[in-house]
Amino acid sequence: MNDSPVAPNRRAFLGRVAGLAGASALGAGCAAPPTGAGGARVVVVGAGFAGLTAARDLRRAGCTVTVLEARDRIGGRVNTLHEFGAPLDLGPSWLHGGPKNPLKPIAAQAGIPTRVTNYGNVGLFNVSESGEVTRIRQSEVRRFAQQFNSALESAGSPAGLGDMLRQAFGNRGRTQSVAQLFEDAVQRIQQEAGGISRGLLTMQRWVIESNLAAPLEEVSLNSVLEDSDTKPPDDEIFPGDDQYVIGGMDRLVALLAQGLDIRLSTQVKRIEWRAGAARIVTPDASWDADAVVVTVPVGVLARGDIEFTPALPESHRSAIGQIRMGLFNKVYLQFPHTFWPERWDFVAVYADPPPLCYAMINLARYQSRAALVGLTSGDMAREIENLTDHQVIGRVMANLRATFGKDIPDPEAAVVTRWGADPYALGSYSFLPVGAAGRDRDRLARPLAATVYFAGEATHRDDPATVHGAYWSGERAARSLLAAHGHRGA
Repeated sequence: MNDSPVAPNRRAFLGRVAGLAGASALGAGCAAPPTGAGGARVVVVGAGFAGLTAARDLRRAGCTVTVLEARDRIGGRVNTLHEFGAPLDLGPSWLHGGPKNPLKPIAAQAGIPTRVTNYGNVGLFNVSESGEVTRIRQSEVRRFAQQFNSALESAGSPAGLGDMLRQAFGNRGRTQSVAQLFEDAVQRIQQEAGGISRGLLTMQRWVIESNLAAPLEEVSLNSVLEDSDTKPPDDEIFPGDDQYVIGGMDRLVALLAQGLDIRLSTQVKRIEWRAGAARIVTPDASWDADAVVVTVPVGVLARGDIEFTPALPESHRSAIGQIRMGLFNKVYLQFPHTFWPERWDFVAVYADPPPLCYAMINLARYQSRAALVGLTSGDMAREIENLTDHQVIGRVMANLRATFGKDIPDPEAAVVTRWGADPYALGSYSFLPVGAAGRDRDRLARPLAATVYFAGEATHRDDPATVHGAYWSGERAARSLLAAHGHRGA
């Protein structure tokens, strides 16, 4: 899910893209008494945040729940490594949004350490074609953020951007891209303030693409028009309470998984269903159930890895075909010592040709270790999928050496993610391409015959591409299933 510094939703987009951007806590491990007569038999497909949340809630309500997970681990797109001296999340590592994010109090109550990110605290450098390095001051970053934010907020005007946004709420918005919104904002800044630093402008575009996991030309304007349910402030230039999970996202996963019957390395191949009954088939066994909750990523559904018998209705097939999987990859580099100022939250380099990583998280500030995590999205993230580790590391190090000097050390350890090549993910998180709309997410989330339920970040209209969106979708699926099966209080 989304591990960019800014979560993708309308309020967050309009207010934030200007910036560079224990067990008792979950009630897990102790099943509550059933709230209805008897308990349904439920199979949950997928042990990511959505699947584990749904399974937890169903189990607590007295259902008999089995979770089937194709991987040899739980967590889905949450994958935390521990061999580098401190947790390293290869997938999501932030709790985004405002105070209504349900995972923030859970992490706090469980004693999982987090740190609020200061997006204005960035070491931003410009490397010219001649090799000259100049630092873009933080005051310039903030001033440009204010300019860009003002240009977006001018959407209320009677023409231009305002018309574009209003159209986006209707069918015409399906044919418009975020690139049009971006270019309109840039033109407004140029008209009012003159020239724009190419480094700042390029960095801004990269940050927005990281939110959306795809080039701006490919993303529907509908993607940025939904309000986040976490209630982020309307007037902030930089996100004020995005929390980097220092303790590792897998600790939240472990809390959700306590007490659940989870079968690892068990890939579902076919789901046979009719009203009130389902059979879930794997290569080695099958499970009969009263209902099934499907939480695999939308890219896996689109590829047809799971056969549905009978086939899903056109409404669901169309939604699966419309929603796409985007890419957000990371490049982790651990060094024998720091060669950059440890006070920054991020290090960012603009160069021509553009670097693979638009910014790097400074783990010396977050975890007191000499390491940087490069962030890359859109076309650059796609390029990484086709490069070797040696090629990726070489290109990132070339930019670092152009900025900090040719004598900086080689990394002692390195990890490159390629979420597009992961057969159980086929991408990082979902986006709506031009031609799609938020109602496609709603259609995918619709239960079938009170038997087949869908959950996952791609099914949450207001907070897709986030861990908390996946969490909420799991709660929604469980609540809907329990209500359909006569559980009181569902």
